[in-house]
Amino acid sequence: MDGHPWCEECLRNGRHKLATSVDHIKPLKLCNEDEQLNFDNLQSLCSSCHNYKTRQEQKSYINK
Repeated sequence: MDGHPWCEECLRNGRHKLATSVDHIKPLKLCNEDEQLNFDNLQSLCSSCHNYKTRQEQKSYINK
């Protein structure tokens, strides 16, 4: 996160909030081994954006 200190989701929405988590854009459950280790599949998020994304992903797993 040293190179990406801001939450990327907040930035997309015009806010500036420091990131606290590194998030897999494509959830680990859906990734193959190469994707899990790929830096292009990572983004910096603040805790509230990360928690929201995680809840949405969990809902989609339950509804399948």
